Amino acid sequence: MIMMKIIYKLLLQQQQQLLLLLLILLLLLLLLLLLRRRRRRRRRRRRRRLLLLLLLLLLLLLLLLLLLLLLLLLLLLPLLLLLLLLLLLLLLLLLLLLLLLLLLLLLLLLLILLLLLH
Repeated sequence: MIMMKIIYKLLLQQQQQLLLLLLILLLLLLLLLLLRRRRRRRRRRRRRRLLLLLLLLLLLLLLLLLLLLLLLLLLLLPLLLLLLLLLLLLLLLLLLLLLLLLLLLLLLLLLILLLLLH
């Protein structure tokens, strides 16, 4: 359980670092676009290009976020399956214990019945 918590925290840290890096890259690209924008004199083309580039960057950012989310889910899926398997084993063990108690109870009843018949 402790190991899973550690792995989960490490995955979250890694995801946060990637998101921060992505945000920094996006800001740098925007800054670069703004610097390029000031040098040019054509306004209509520049605005269209800037809007298209921003739209493309936002789409790329969304795709990367979805990819990171999918990666995180895939990394956590084995842990969740392991938890489910452990829970199932525990349930099976409890059922076995209950069956054993029932068997002991039946043996005790049989012993009492044999004592009463003698």
